Amino acid sequence: MLKRTPMTPVPPPVVGRVFIRKNRCKGCQFCIEFCPQRVLVLSRDFNVKGYRYPVAVKDACINCTLCLSLCPDYAILSKRLPSDAAPVGGARTTPAATTTRRTG
Repeated sequence: MLKRTPMTPVPPPVVGRVFIRKNRCKGCQFCIEFCPQRVLVLSRDFNVKGYRYPVAVKDACINCTLCLSLCPDYAILSKRLPSDAAPVGGARTTPAATTTRRTG
C-alpha cells in the first residue's frame, strides 16, 4: 500500500525574538494577554514612569507580531530570526553544533 506524502515540504519553524522598550510601556498588558505562545509575563520591576512592563520568559516566540499590533505605546517589537538561529536562552541545535570530531 502506498503512503501519501505532502506535495510541499514542511517549512522550518519560525523563530522570533521580542524586544521591549521598557521605559515606553504603560503596563496595559495587551501583549501579555493576547500572546498565543505565552512568551511574555509582567516584570516585578518598574520603569521610570512607575509602570510594570512585560518581559520574555521563554524562547517560544513565533513572530506573529500580535504584540506589536496591539501595543498602544509602540513599546514592543518582534523580529524574525533565521531558522537556524539559536533561541534567546537556548543552545544551537544544528547538527554541526551537536557533532564532535576526533582527530588523531
